[in-house]
Amino acid sequence: MATAGNGIKEVQNYLGMMLVSLGVKSVGELGAYATLPGQFRDLKQAAADAMAAAEVAYQYITGERTVTSDEYLESVFSIMRNKVRLGGDLLSADYQYWKSRGMLEAKCFGDVLKRLQGRETA
Repeated sequence: MATAGNGIKEVQNYLGMMLVSLGVKSVGELGAYATLPGQFRDLKQAAADAMAAAEVAYQYITGERTVTSDEYLESVFSIMRNKVRLGGDLLSADYQYWKSRGMLEAKCFGDVLKRLQGRETA
């Protein structure tokens, strides 16, 4: 998704909400202003911002930093878990996905993360 300068924050917020609804933890934002494709207003700053974002992502990918839950992820998880439990408009595959991963029984998204990261406590 792109914006022609105006609305960059709104686009970033929307994309962030979409990621969270899929259970993705956003670890930062990246935006750059350009008048036309390839014509950045401040190319050096755009490159520096991209490098900084890549460094943060790299720390999570390598395990140097650990993904943690937050209030927003917990809220979305709770809403989605309840929707899946009740059936809603979801396909049976969604229910099976959540059930097979123990997500329907999880108290919170933080517990799901701990299990995925192998840090689950008995």
